[in-house]
Amino acid sequence: MPENSRLFGGVKPRCELYFVTTASKSEDAFLPSLLREQEKSLSDSVDEIGDTSVTLIGADYLIDTYSEIENRYDVDIVFDKNVPCERIEGVEQAFIGYLTAGEFLKLITSKDGELRRNIFYENVRDFQGEENSVNTEISETLSVPEMLDKFILLNNGVTIVAKKFLNLRANEYQISDYHIVNGCQTSNMIFKHKANFDQEISIRVPVKIIHTNSNDLISKIVRSTNRQTPVPDEAFASLEKFHKRLQDYYKTFSSTASEALFYERRSKEFANTESRVERTRIINLHQQIRSFASVILGEPHLIQTRNPVTILRNQKESMFQDGHHYSTYYLSSLLLFLFFRLEEKGDLDGRYEISRYWICWIARMLAFNRIDIGPLNSKRLDQECERIIQEVSNEDYLKKLFEKACHIYEAAKDSYIKENGRKRNGELVKTREFRDEVKALMMKRAYINKK
Repeated sequence: MPENSRLFGGVKPRCELYFVTTASKSEDAFLPSLLREQEKSLSDSVDEIGDTSVTLIGADYLIDTYSEIENRYDVDIVFDKNVPCERIEGVEQAFIGYLTAGEFLKLITSKDGELRRNIFYENVRDFQGEENSVNTEISETLSVPEMLDKFILLNNGVTIVAKKFLNLRANEYQISDYHIVNGCQTSNMIFKHKANFDQEISIRVPVKIIHTNSNDLISKIVRSTNRQTPVPDEAFASLEKFHKRLQDYYKTFSSTASEALFYERRSKEFANTESRVERTRIINLHQQIRSFASVILGEPHLIQTRNPVTILRNQKESMFQDGHHYSTYYLSSLLLFLFFRLEEKGDLDGRYEISRYWICWIARMLAFNRIDIGPLNSKRLDQECERIIQEVSNEDYLKKLFEKACHIYEAAKDSYIKENGRKRNGELVKTREFRDEVKALMMKRAYINKK
C-alpha cells in the first residue's frame, strides 16, 4: 500500500506482476503490448512504486517448471578426483574426473533403492537391454573382480548436465536438477551389478559434470556426446520440446481414453518399466511419422515409397510444428491401432492390411466429412479430433466407419483399374494418381462435403 512506502527506507519498492495463461505465449500477438501498457499505467499512476514489470507466463513455462519440481533431486557427493575446466561461455563451471561406484550410485539411485529413470529423460536412447552387444561387454567387465579396476580405461564415461552444482566443503559437492545426457547404458549396467562392489572392490566411473542453464548448449552437448556411438539423426528430433509435449499428451489423454496409447520418444523407453506396456500400444517416432503423413496430411502413397526419415525431411514444415494440436497425432495413431484390432477380431478382412494407411485415411475423411483436415493449429480442429476419438470408442460406429472406408477403397480401385488397367494392391498403394482417384470418387458420390 502507498501509505506503507515509508517502511522501505526511502527506496521505492519494485512491483513485479505475473500474467499466467495455459495458452501458448505466441497465440495472442496483442497480449505482450497490452502488458507493456499496463506496466506504464501502473508506473504513471502510483508514484510510490519504482520499477514495474508484468511478466507473461505461458503453458511451456508452467509445464517445464512443474517438471523440474517433480524431478528435482539434491544429492551430496564426494568428488575429489576432478580437474576443473577453464572458463567456458554459457557454462557456470565444468569438471572432468571420476567417481567411485558408491558416489556414482548416489546419483542414480532413489531413496527407496530404485533406479532414477527420469534422470535419463534427455538421453537419446533408453536402456537397450542386457543383450545389447555394448551392454554385454560392460557386463563382462563388471562381473570379473580382476577387471573392475580397469573399468575406467574401458568405458567412455558419463556426461551429467546440472542446473545447480555447489561446492559444500573441500571435496564435497551438492548437485541438483541434473540429467545424464550420455551414459544411460553404463549407468544401468552399474546399477544392475552394484552387488559386485564394496569398500575394497569397486570401480571408478569417468564422469564429465557440466553446470549450465543454457538449454541451447544442453541440446548441443546431447548431440555431440551421442555421436560417439551410432545414433540415427532422426533420434535427435525426439529430444525437441514438441516430442516431449506430445509424449505427455499421449500419457495424459490415455489415462481416460477407452484405448491407451503410448508415444515412445526414446528407443526401448517402455521396455524397462515395471508394468510392461503391450507392444501394439507403443507408437515410436517412425510409426508416428507414417500415420500422421498418411491419415492427417493425406499422403498415404508415400508410406510404401519413402522411408520415415525421408518423409520427415520432405514434410518438415508440416509435421511436429509448434502450435500443432497433439490430438491430430494421437488420432492418426489411434486409427491405425483400431484397424489392427478390428482385423484381429475378424471384423476387417486381412487382405486390407497392405492398404491400411489408405483405409485409415479414408476413415478420417469420413469422420471429418471433408478431405483436407484444415489448419493444424485450429482450436476447432482440436475439438473435432477429441470428439472423433470419443466416437470411435463406440464399437458399432467404428465397424461402420471402417466398412464404409473399405467400400470406398474398392470402388476407387475399380474405377482406377477401368481407366488405367489392372494393378496389384502392392503397386496401387504407391501411386499418387490412385490417391487423386479416391478423392475424386468421394466428392463425386457425395460421401463428404466438397472441401
